[in-house]
Amino acid sequence: MKLFMNKNEKYEEPEVHMFFHKQTKEVEQVEKFVRYLSITIPAKYEDEIYKLYPTDIYYIETIDRRTYLYTASRVYESSENLLSLEKLLEAAGLISFSSMFWLECVVLF
Repeated sequence: MKLFMNKNEKYEEPEVHMFFHKQTKEVEQVEKFVRYLSITIPAKYEDEIYKLYPTDIYYIETIDRRTYLYTASRVYESSENLLSLEKLLEAAGLISFSSMFWLECVVLF
């Protein structure tokens, strides 16, 4: 597998393009990893909306029908319910032990 990188000021965010002849396990792993990195969860802190990466979230809980996302330094509120977040985070490679606890499962090649 070859890697080509091009730093250019015109790009506002990184882009990944894959060219392949055959869909292999390695190609699928790269695709999953890139999709994992592109997932963000909108959450509110002090009336501002932030985009959180799943790797920044320590745990999630629901109290009085409000969903809270805990990071190392802050507690954010999400407009999404726990079930919606669960589906999103499962796609990101995170698994739930119960309705409150998540484990990051990232397997790199």
